Amino acid sequence: MQASFARILVAAGVLLATVPAVAHHSAAVAYDIDKTVTVKGVISEVRWVNPHTWIFVDTKDADGKDVKWGFEG
Repeated sequence: MQASFARILVAAGVLLATVPAVAHHSAAVAYDIDKTVTVKGVISEVRWVNPHTWIFVDTKDADGKDVKWGFEG
């Protein structure tokens, strides 16, 4: 009886440990994953912050104005 309870307890622990991974946000919510964008410029900053890194690129738009792109890693 105690072995069965221990197995149930371990199984419940494993299932509960996966909940944060399932709850993590999807890229599809914030980005159009079907569209490819190419950005050419100079990497101006890299932020190593928890939980994601950020890479910033200085470039110019079609009108020649300075634009800063941010990429979440």
